[in-house]
Amino acid sequence: MRVFKVTRQRCKLARLRSAIIRAKGAELTYQAGRETRPKFGRVFAFDTFENAEAFSDSIAPDRFSAKQIRIWEADAPDAEPIEKIADLVDPFNADAFGLEYFWAGYPTTALRPPPPGTVACSALTLRRKIQ
Repeated sequence: MRVFKVTRQRCKLARLRSAIIRAKGAELTYQAGRETRPKFGRVFAFDTFENAEAFSDSIAPDRFSAKQIRIWEADAPDAEPIEKIADLVDPFNADAFGLEYFWAGYPTTALRPPPPGTVACSALTLRRKIQ
């Protein structure tokens, strides 16, 4: 399935990372053409470019420059819509322990609806930078 992944990149030579999750032990690094698989849980992406763009627009002003945001077209064979995500007080500083428990199904945090068009997948491969 074709999906759209929102990433951040601090400068041209820096690694591509998750736009939101920065917890040590949970943060992912992405590379074009290479499969990215988390140590636990699933990878979040979006079903359309428009949904990915709306999400990136909503996070950039508060946390970092919009220049750091990258949206990629990606392949994720098992992507499926999700109904709830952990309502983390500050997802930018969430700890890996809490995220791991969330993915294991333990009721460690409140749940809330995800941003529109959010899908989860076991792995994804970035194919083409769109923005």
